[in-house]
Amino acid sequence: MKKRLWIGIVLAFILLSFAVIATDHNDEKLSRSQATRDLRSWMEQPDATFRVIGVQQMPQLGGANVDFYMKNFRIGLPKNDAITAYALGPGGGTKIWTGNGHAIFKHYNKGWVLNEISIGRWSWNDIGADVK
Repeated sequence: MKKRLWIGIVLAFILLSFAVIATDHNDEKLSRSQATRDLRSWMEQPDATFRVIGVQQMPQLGGANVDFYMKNFRIGLPKNDAITAYALGPGGGTKIWTGNGHAIFKHYNKGWVLNEISIGRWSWNDIGADVK
């Protein structure tokens, strides 16, 4: 009787261990409010308006696509080197962007991380900002 109970407990433990290992830990979805909060903290521009249009979960890739709209976002433009300045001018200054953008979030064991942002012809890669 004790041997059957012992075998049953061990078998239940083994089956439970396999169930935990086989569980996809990427079940957590990126919410619209999480994406909004993280993108706003990346922007750090109080005079710019911003809203998330939608979040597309991509569990097979461990990530999510986020489409958003921003208005009056200031982008600092770098100064051109001597060769480029000869053709295009000195560069520098700021550009005010109004329009749609796209962000890619990656899901890791610790949670969601903002990985890439694209707006117009500008993009920022490997941002690495954790979603709170």
